[in-house]
Amino acid sequence: AARGPEAATPDGQGDASAKGRGGACVNAKPLRHGLRTGSADIGSADIGLPADLCYRGVRLPGTGGEAVDKDRVEISIANDVHEIADVAARIDEFCETRGIGPKTANAVNVSLDELLTNTIDYGYEDDGPHRIGIALSRQADDLVVEIEDDSREFDPSGSPPDVDLDASLEDRVVGGLGLFLVHELMDSVDYHRDEGRNFVTLKKSLTETS
Repeated sequence: AARGPEAATPDGQGDASAKGRGGACVNAKPLRHGLRTGSADIGSADIGLPADLCYRGVRLPGTGGEAVDKDRVEISIANDVHEIADVAARIDEFCETRGIGPKTANAVNVSLDELLTNTIDYGYEDDGPHRIGIALSRQADDLVVEIEDDSREFDPSGSPPDVDLDASLEDRVVGGLGLFLVHELMDSVDYHRDEGRNFVTLKKSLTETS
């Protein structure tokens, strides 16, 4: 089940970085923390979602810790939503330099935006600093994302709440769209907890059009 406050927070509520994102998507739902979604704006049709769900964002300079090898990038960020944009920029770069298309990069960024936002906003019982680790790797025909954090236990791998995609954004179940998007965009979502830490693994097939 989702953390309690998530159910009370409408998707699409963002900070000032979401302002001024008008464009081709008339009823756009911007990413909440300024994710860059490739070298061009990517609409909902590019990731197989309803027409009123489209995403735009901004590339920001990197500030988080990172370790890189040929087919893997490791990023460490603070529990600060402003660092999510940096994660997106690094994922875009990883995919671009390896010939992985913007559709796949966008799907990963949308999923990470939802999961990281939920962890940062609702996962900690104190206001102190915490670190969140994100690893992105190419493994055979899959793009694999691993997230590790020390927030309270939360399993996103279960079936998300039913979402009526024919309803308007205002009438949809509040809080249910985020996990629904993750499961729609990723081919698998796995979770386990070990020694007080959460481990989430997302997989996206590269055999499909990326």
